[in-house]
Amino acid sequence: MLQRRGQDQTVAHADEGRPRFDLCFRGPILRCSRGNLRAEVKRVVWHEVAHWLGYETEEQVQALGL
Repeated sequence: MLQRRGQDQTVAHADEGRPRFDLCFRGPILRCSRGNLRAEVKRVVWHEVAHWLGYETEEQVQALGL
């Protein structure tokens, strides 16, 4: 879900301790989108899914091509 800075940032946790969802902030996504908002949202979501799956470092995520 796209959030504005300062909005509620509570993250619900699943039984295994991992968040059920992640917050993506509108401002940074709009600034990085370079005119293709859909592609940037897709990239950010897959990047966060990789972290959720256990790829902890940015290098591990980048190795996936994300």
